[in-house]
Amino acid sequence: MNMYKEFMELMDKREDWDQEQLLAIVYLCLEDINWHPENKLLLAIQYGTKLDKELAAKLCLGQDRSDLEPDSMDTFNNNIHKYCNQLFKEVDND
Repeated sequence: MNMYKEFMELMDKREDWDQEQLLAIVYLCLEDINWHPENKLLLAIQYGTKLDKELAAKLCLGQDRSDLEPDSMDTFNNNIHKYCNQLFKEVDND
């Protein structure tokens, strides 16, 4: 289904949304337009550690990544997948 159409259908029910549902909708809309760094930042802000938030901000803002340790980036990317699973697990449980 087209994300825009799905979003517009959900707008009719917006008073029933909770924060997790809104976050999931924003996440899916950003995925639909390939804004992956922004999604990483969104998930890091919602669920991440301080380090996750700092790394996501660097990715999203296009800052110089040369000072980032490869191990920290691997850990960050692995955590982001965990956060994505957590987001959709919470939404599905509602």
